[in-house]
Amino acid sequence: MHGGNVGFEDFLRTTLPFLGFNWTRFRKRMIRRRLAKRMGALALRSWDSYREELLSNPREAAHVHTLLTVSISRFWRNRALFDQLRKFHFPALMNCLGEDEPVVVWSAGAASGQEAFSLSMLYHSLPERIRGGRKLTLVASDIDFHLLRRGQENKWTAGEVREVPCGVAEQFLWIDELGAHLSGVVRTEVLFVCHDLFEPPPLRQAHVVFCRNSVMTYFHGPSREQAMARISQMIPRGGYLILGRKETLPKRWAARWSFFHTGHRIYQKIT
Repeated sequence: MHGGNVGFEDFLRTTLPFLGFNWTRFRKRMIRRRLAKRMGALALRSWDSYREELLSNPREAAHVHTLLTVSISRFWRNRALFDQLRKFHFPALMNCLGEDEPVVVWSAGAASGQEAFSLSMLYHSLPERIRGGRKLTLVASDIDFHLLRRGQENKWTAGEVREVPCGVAEQFLWIDELGAHLSGVVRTEVLFVCHDLFEPPPLRQAHVVFCRNSVMTYFHGPSREQAMARISQMIPRGGYLILGRKETLPKRWAARWSFFHTGHRIYQKIT
């Protein structure tokens, strides 16, 4: 017996901000189902008892982060964004780097790596005259180990790859009765890292950081400020930060970032 809607709403309002989350941004039906299942596994019968468990047990507080993760993703999600990056911003970034300087990209909150693999395909589909001899370092991180493990299995559904442009798909994907599979360098290039966005980034520096629909949407107050400050510090001048469609950087950061008004949340660091 977990209590009614009032008890659940009170649990969200009083507990999630303490854990660093903005409780108003979650899909309540989805997380209620997940949390209720977890409570059952712990033999807890009320939202009050689960609140006490979370506030007194750091391990359970860390575990609940995986339950709150939104794991829906697919390749080339928001295709127009990837087209914009491929045509304009990645070539511009290459012009700013040394001829042998590696290109470092971080996909934060990557689920099973669909976004990261898409970035690998994007990079290797660029003309060689733009890429030059630069090596790509690509890190995909998520707090959920099981999601990351699925990304290493290299088996995808037709729905997950439907937005990949035909020319890119022909170059990097093959399909059989089991599903779609990545081929060539794209399959092995992504480094998977289990990482909590509340913690310091897994890289010292990244020229491009994808952080869509995570920190700016679900983190609360100081937690969001701290996470975004860390991400900002790791991006060098001329590098890019990509946020979700409905996410924006705080106005006080405007002097440090140039925003491209293209219908996408593409920011370039200018100082």
